[in-house]
Amino acid sequence: MQNTTQLLIALLTCLALTACSWSQHFAIVNTTQDTLTITYTFQQPPLQQYIFVENPIAYSIKEDYQPNWSSPNPLTDEDSTTLTVQVKLPPSQVLVFGTLRNDEYEGADHRPINGQLFNLQTLRIERGETVEHISAQTFDSYFMKRKDYIRYVIE
Repeated sequence: MQNTTQLLIALLTCLALTACSWSQHFAIVNTTQDTLTITYTFQQPPLQQYIFVENPIAYSIKEDYQPNWSSPNPLTDEDSTTLTVQVKLPPSQVLVFGTLRNDEYEGADHRPINGQLFNLQTLRIERGETVEHISAQTFDSYFMKRKDYIRYVIE
């Protein structure tokens, strides 16, 4: 009987922990008719979790600038260095390039309770002759939280 009770408690604990899992995605939304060139550099400290990744994925746009998760569009990294990513984001696509898990994003200088590091160093967005440079220090001036997304909409 005691083993059954312990097993039930362990099972309920596991269910409770998995039921509380959520993610906030970092995205660039291209609502223009132009292809954007997006280049970003990031850190990847050993033995540490981090937000921004080396394999971003684009999705078509649904209503309210949300990604259509059923239509992933893997992109080719045009930069061969390890900690730099350069991709071409087609028109009407959302680029998801980072994820914060089980915590609320409060700003680039906030240290999440789960230990995930804000590892973005620089972000460059090119649209024709226009180039925007975003650093970790200016990130929150461009990216706004909306539902479970921290996004920058380019119109």
